[in-house]
Order: sequence, then C-alpha cells, then structure tokens
Amino acid sequence: MVYLPSGGPAQDHTAVKALGWQTGAHRNTEFQIKWQQVIREWSERWGAKVSGWWFDGCYWPNTMYRRSAPNFATFAAAARAGNPQSAVAFNPGVFHRILSMSPYEDYTAGEIDLPEKIMVRRAEDGRIDGAQLQILSHLGEKWGMGSPRFSTEQVVAWVRKLEDQGGVFTWDVPVEANGHISPLFIDQLTAIGR
Repeated sequence: MVYLPSGGPAQDHTAVKALGWQTGAHRNTEFQIKWQQVIREWSERWGAKVSGWWFDGCYWPNTMYRRSAPNFATFAAAARAGNPQSAVAFNPGVFHRILSMSPYEDYTAGEIDLPEKIMVRRAEDGRIDGAQLQILSHLGEKWGMGSPRFSTEQVVAWVRKLEDQGGVFTWDVPVEANGHISPLFIDQLTAIGR
C-alpha cells in the first residue's frame, strides 16, 4: 500500500513551488497535472508491487476533483497505471459518518478518531456507493504512538459490528523505536484476529 497526500508535500517548500501547490479551496489545475504525472511514474515503476493507494487530505473535493479533468477519474487512473488492479481510496479527513468520495475509489478511506461514534448509512453487502466499507482508526493514544487507548473488548466489539455490515477495520499500531510492537498491542491484535 502507498500513502500519499492528495495535495502537495507541504513541508517540502521546493516541491510545493515546483508542483505549483496552493493550500486551500483552489482548483490547483497546474498542481494536479504535475502531481498525477509523479504518481503515474511511481505507479508504472512499482507495477504489481503496489496493490493499493490511500490518498490523504482530499479536503476540497468539489473545488479540486469533482470537475472536468484533472479530477478523481484522472487521479485514480494515474495511481492504477502500473497495476490496474490497485485499490484506491480518497480521504476527506475525519468524519464519523463513513462515506464514499468518488465512483473511482474502491474502498472508503474511513478515517475516524472515535470508533464509538461510527455511523454507517446505506451499506449494502459491505459497500457504500460501490466502494468497500473500510474504517481506519488508531489503537494508540495518537496516530503511531502511545499506550492502548481502548480495552480489547471495545476493539473487538467495534470490529464485529463493522464486520456484521460486511466492512473491514484497519488499525494503526504504534511501533517502538527498536522496531518492535509492544506486547500490549500484540495481545489486542491477537484477540481481534481470533
């Protein structure tokens, strides 16, 4: 899987300037064309080694992506250039109601910070508007860090609830400085797997 921002790499000022990225609700046509060329080149280079893409920060979909090209269709085509079977998702940010952003995505990005507040409407056979129902949250206190913030029973209950609707849950798990996963998280992941 590849994680990329849908906008420019904001902390890389040279890249932002070269790509023509403007933060905010701007059409960003010049940026989109250049960014999609980069994504297409990576996709073609990596080919079948990549089976999916998760694009973060699609905060202004009506301004940037729900128009004539460049748009969601050309964005997805660039990502699938090297592997047409790659799954693609576009993340609009944290929402408690899970939704599909585009008919060109294969699964919902589903970023949520409070799993207990999840609302799924109109999911049919595990799909929302044709996209696989998927939710992403973090087991640690923050993304990529901290101690477990939920009991194993809570996590298993949320996973089962989503599974009953045909959906899948993806959990961010902190990795320690030595590259290991804490036994506390291993225990939770083992329980979820059972």
